Order: sequence, then structure tokens, then C-alpha cells
Amino acid sequence: MITLISAIDRMISVFLPTKYIQLSVRYAYLLVFCSFICVIPTFVISAITSSYFNVEYNVPKICNLQNGVTVEMFQVLRGIRIVATITGAVMYLPISIKVYRVYNQIWSSVQYKLKTKEKASVYDINGGINHC
Repeated sequence: MITLISAIDRMISVFLPTKYIQLSVRYAYLLVFCSFICVIPTFVISAITSSYFNVEYNVPKICNLQNGVTVEMFQVLRGIRIVATITGAVMYLPISIKVYRVYNQIWSSVQYKLKTKEKASVYDINGGINHC
């Protein structure tokens, strides 16, 4: 979920930069709060379905997530993780395109300024400057 929320944050910062700069500290707190809120339902459901009364503990001594919850809940958690990651990656495509376009505009502007400056002050053979 954190990847998805950070992708949303990046999208806002790239596509609405002036509004993003004006956002208060509460926005940052809201992002953190949302990431916790999104996790709470899966945490509660995992705790209920994996309680001592619902699961036989025939698991190896290795401590990993797969043995901590039921098989169904593990599949749900994996699905949420996959969907959130794919959604975040897809959201980064327009972000990358926008950043690439802005970078090209800035780079072409810098190149243009360097060319005009180069044309304006060309050295002659004697070391003086000719203004074209």
C-alpha cells in the first residue's frame, strides 16, 4: 500500500506542482495516516481468521508470513500486494513521460542559450572577441 500511496503522491507532485508546493504538513500526515488505515482491515481480518480457535498449528518452526495466516488470507494479502504494486507501476508511466518532456524542454532551452551565447562571442585568431 505504501508504494501505491507514494505513486499517488508523485503523480500529484508532477501534474499539479504549484498546488503540491502549497500543501501543508497535514497532507504528509494524511498520507501516513491513509497507509495505516488501508492496512487495518486486512490486519483485523487476518487476526480473526488466524485466531487460536480457527487454525490448527501444524506449521514448521520457520517464522514466515505464509504460516502466520490461513491459506486463503495469505492469497488475499498476496493479491492486494500485487494489485497495489501493478497499479503504482502503471501510475508511474505518465509520471515518467511528463518528467521526460519537462527535462527535454529544459535541456533544449539550455542548449539554445549556449548556442546563442557561443554565436555572440566568437574568438578570432588574435584572441580578441568578435561579436557576430
